Amino acid sequence: MKNPTYPKLAQLMAKHGMTKTDISDIIEVSYRNTLNKMNRKARLSIVEAAKITQRFKDLGETVSVNVVEDGVLREIKRSIMIEDIFLT
Repeated sequence: MKNPTYPKLAQLMAKHGMTKTDISDIIEVSYRNTLNKMNRKARLSIVEAAKITQRFKDLGETVSVNVVEDGVLREIKRSIMIEDIFLT
């Protein structure tokens, strides 16, 4: 089995029985676009990451988003706690 690009996201998806189609619905893009984003062939925007984070928060998870900008890890603190769910 191939290692997921976002292992913590994959764990949470499995825990809550979510599919890539569910993620596609959450971020409101096509399934193909979602696959590209989840395989890092396209960028996952901060807004999309925030939507995914909020869905898991709604399910009772303590999650947040970290962003790499010019090779430097930047923490997004607006309404989300800082924990790494998307980056390894």
